[in-house]
This record gives sequence, C-alpha cells and structure tokens, in this order.
Amino acid sequence: AAPPAIVFDNGAGVLKVGLASDERPTGMPNAIMKARRGRVNIVGSHIDSCADAAGLAFRRAFEKGYLVNIDVQRVLWSHALTQCLKIESPGDHALVLTEPPLNFPSIQETMDEVIFEEYGFKSFLRAPAYRFAAYQHVSPQAPCATVIDSGYSFTHVAPVVLGTASPLPKAFPTALRRIDVGGKILTNYLIELLSYRQLDLSDEPFVVETLKEDVCRVAPDCARALQTPASLALEYVLPDFGTIRRGHVRGEGEANVQTVKIGTERVWVPEVLFHPSAVGINQMGICETVVEAIAATHREARPLLYSKIILAGGSARMPGFRDRIASSLRASAPDEISAVDIIAGDDPAHQAWHGAAALARSEAFAGASVTKQEYEEKGPAACRKMA
Repeated sequence: AAPPAIVFDNGAGVLKVGLASDERPTGMPNAIMKARRGRVNIVGSHIDSCADAAGLAFRRAFEKGYLVNIDVQRVLWSHALTQCLKIESPGDHALVLTEPPLNFPSIQETMDEVIFEEYGFKSFLRAPAYRFAAYQHVSPQAPCATVIDSGYSFTHVAPVVLGTASPLPKAFPTALRRIDVGGKILTNYLIELLSYRQLDLSDEPFVVETLKEDVCRVAPDCARALQTPASLALEYVLPDFGTIRRGHVRGEGEANVQTVKIGTERVWVPEVLFHPSAVGINQMGICETVVEAIAATHREARPLLYSKIILAGGSARMPGFRDRIASSLRASAPDEISAVDIIAGDDPAHQAWHGAAALARSEAFAGASVTKQEYEEKGPAACRKMA
C-alpha cells in the first residue's frame, strides 16, 4: 500500500501537521521565534521545550494573511516533516496543503515550485481552508453549506456549493466575504488594554495569547455582561519560565506569584469579532457578514446555507462563540428561513485539517491532485486545475 498522504493546514498563526491516517494533527506556531535573552532561534514545536519564552520575537511566514516569506516557511515545513512526522523522503508521499482564499498567483507558483522541485512530493493538492472545512459536510444530496473560518489574520465567510468538477465544494462566485479581524487583532487589543491599565505586556504576545485562550469568552449579550463587572474579575498568574512554565488562573492560596487582574476585557475583546468598529475597523461583524454573504447567493440555496453553518479556525474555539452565532443569526435571518444550524465539530481549529485528511484518504483524491510528472511536463500551468 502507498504511504499515507501528508496534510499541512498552513495557518498564518498555527501550522497543523499530520499524516492522513492520524487521528488528529500536531499544532505548532508557524513562526521562527527568538527569546529576548537567548541567541538561538526556536523553530515551531521546539517552543514546548524552550526554557525561557519571555519576550519572544516572531518571524512569521505570513504577513497580513498571505504567505510572503517563503524562506521562513521552508524552515518550518522541513521541521514539521523531519521532527514532527519523522519523514526522511517526502518523494514517497502526496501532500495536501491549505492556502488563503483568493491567494495571489505569484505566491501559488512559488509554493508549487518549492513543493515539487525542492521537496519532490509525488503529488500535491492545495485549496483554501474553508473548502476542506466543508468537505465532510456536503454531499450530492445536500450540496450547500456556509463556512465561517475565523483564523489568525482574518475571518472569512464562505457560502459553498458542491459542483461536478471537483470533490471539494467551491464558494458561490459573488458571495465570499472577508472581515479584517482575527486572533492576532484580538491578542494585540488585549495587550493594549492590559498595558494601559496595569502592566506593560507589549513584549509578551505569546503570553497574552495564552491568557486570551484561557480566560476570554464570547458573551451572549455583551452590554448585559458588562453591567456586572465583578462576575468577570479574576487574577491570572503570569509565567516566570522558572517554576511556572505556563500562565493560569490564580488558585486559592497561591502566593508569591506575579499576576495581572483581568475583568471586563474577557468579554470586551472577543466582541471585536462582532463589532470591528470597536477597534476602528469600518466593517460589519461576523453575523451581519453571514447574512449579507448568503443574500448574495441564489434564492433557492439560501435555506440550505442557513441550515448548515460550519465553524472553523482558532478564534471559533472561544467559549460562547457558537451560541452567540446561533442566537444572532436566528434573530437576523430573513423570515422565510426556518432553521439555522451550527456545526462546530470537536475542535473548530482542526476542522479544515480533518476535511483535508478525509479527502486524502478518499478515491477522489487522485483525480483532484497534480502529480509530479504532470508538473514536470506542463510546469506551473499543470497546477491550474486545482483552482
């Protein structure tokens, strides 16, 4: 039997890697990091064993949601292959790779070149993450779904439909929408609020990101939640990278630790996803964007698109996110819509990876992917069939 395909969900914040036969992927920062007090570069998953992660500086492969630094990405892909997956010869494997929606052709050509000419994978398929996220949830009998992919750089809303040309569903031509808010903006906003109110954390994005993941949640009604600030207040213990490796909520009787007090920020920061104007971004929030995106599709498809809304991306992990989307959409959907159903899966951050792995295991994969031989014969033009 052929070795299993390799699946890279190449997010701007987190790179999720695994074999198509794995139960779940391994996640690692998609960045090369350097500690303030260290001289050594920390690559990807090595952050877990790093003795001192204070004041990390990040060199990311992605800028503003697009892969612009291929040299950094190459280091991380090689690290993922050799260290995480223990693969010596990629040439025996196929690769499935996610890319940003509406990716630039020049970036795509560079990626294809690195995949085939440097790594020598035997075949390759790349597509936007939202298409993989929807793959396991559409069928010829129920061909439509809406994906909300809230990642590191952006949040995309994509009403999709399954066609005949590809096993992957495609976005309706005029309906794909992007909101310029993702996990990075939420983390930066939290740094700004905490630094202004009590402790300068501007050099600690890694620590604040962990804090955000631990204590922030989406309120069903933000205005009401802010009326009872005492119920939100807690103390968060900051890591000193000696005895405390990871931050956590302060327990009873914990003494001699450095803490930061956090209260209303816990619900106010995630609210930016629903009201980007709070940080000066003149765009609609997620729920209004979903309504607008679905309104841009065919009338017959709209009830189907509301009845299957798939959540993907790391920001969708936040407690309360799913319930808020459901209640807001039920309130704002047109009158003729009878059902609004949300699919969140076990972990929205791995939704696209699981879809990509399922496709890689299926019989349809061979027809959808481009082989090394096709690439050698036709060059970059061979990869256009993946569009």
